[in-house]
Amino acid sequence: MRTTIRETELQTLFAEAQQNGESIFQHKGSELLICPPSQVGSGQHHLITLRDGIVLKIADGRFHQTTTIESHRGPDDPLVSKFCLSSRFQVQTPRVSGIPEDYTESAGHHYLFSLSDVIEFETFQGEDRFQVVAFEWSQDYVKSFISAADGLPQPLQTLADHQTLKRFHQPLGKMTPAMAQIIQQVLGCPYQGMVKKMYLESKALELLTLQLTAWSENQHQTKISQLLPDDLERIQQASHVLNQNLNAPPSLMGLARQVGLNDYKLKLGFRQMFGTTVFGYSQAKRLQYARQLLAAQDLSIPGVAQSVGYASPTSFTAAFKRRFGLSPKAYQMACRGKNPV
Repeated sequence: MRTTIRETELQTLFAEAQQNGESIFQHKGSELLICPPSQVGSGQHHLITLRDGIVLKIADGRFHQTTTIESHRGPDDPLVSKFCLSSRFQVQTPRVSGIPEDYTESAGHHYLFSLSDVIEFETFQGEDRFQVVAFEWSQDYVKSFISAADGLPQPLQTLADHQTLKRFHQPLGKMTPAMAQIIQQVLGCPYQGMVKKMYLESKALELLTLQLTAWSENQHQTKISQLLPDDLERIQQASHVLNQNLNAPPSLMGLARQVGLNDYKLKLGFRQMFGTTVFGYSQAKRLQYARQLLAAQDLSIPGVAQSVGYASPTSFTAAFKRRFGLSPKAYQMACRGKNPV
């Protein structure tokens, strides 16, 4: 069987369950535990206000039969980070501009969205356990981190201009192992009181950071598809130029002119083919060559630095240590079987 529960009907069901002695709402400071009416389903909905602007919602339960819940979202709907741990949800948002009318949210996937002024219908499969962890971020809270639109996904850029967040729903793919680990830390939080709030807020920020990173990478992959085979050949040519000029690498613009690309495609291509910037690629190759010189030849540290294009031995030493975890001198002595002083 299938049933649809309107928002007003749900409120009535809660009121009737309370009158019948069911413990529906349990308050504990800034935490609220909601148990659904027994005639509808079982489980718990846990709401924790971490601070003004962040609310953690943990839902774990099941409906007795396939149920569609109607919900009304307000004009200043928050930014929502949603992580689906089990089951799948069919969502309908009829006649709403900018949002698909019918979409699915699946177990193991995560989403970022804001659905201001939307009537939403979410369908839960009967007897299927659903588990969801979600963080709601007020628009003012998110704005407090933003100083400019640079690097922000397009739907969030209006916040940089202190405007209201536009309506959007962004699927971000499968949860990464790092996300799954943090979710388990949230569910198994060992603390209480103020420390619990601080801990959960730190985890919330970690998850939002990972989501925004995933979104940026997805956009990056979309842009990469704009590169033509000829562009990719020129990127490869650019890498050869850098490899042959380790001691005096050309500037970004000089390299772009040399291979016949604009700097945008050059930077984009290096991200695609090598997973780093042009400078990052050049520096990595220079330091790899420096390591070969230190291992194979009896050169001084300043001599090696000069051979790979570092005017200052100090800056060379710092870069080498950051990359390999020990100084050039220590590496050189280790290669010769000596203990570093």
